[in-house]
Amino acid sequence: MQGKIININSEVEGIYILNKTTNTSTITNQKGDFEINVMFNDTLVFSALQYEIKFVVIKKYSGDL
Repeated sequence: MQGKIININSEVEGIYILNKTTNTSTITNQKGDFEINVMFNDTLVFSALQYEIKFVVIKKYSGDL
């Protein structure tokens, strides 16, 4: 899956993304972009010091997170 993390004012760099199901991870680049392998029902954990941790379960269609 490819994605982009943004906040209201800017793109977000350095967000840690963990696929809890497969125990693989990645970090967003300077533009907030990331890529990680997922399958349906995997749980992603998004974390960074300056933000609350967010858990997302991958469904067939999630829409905007």
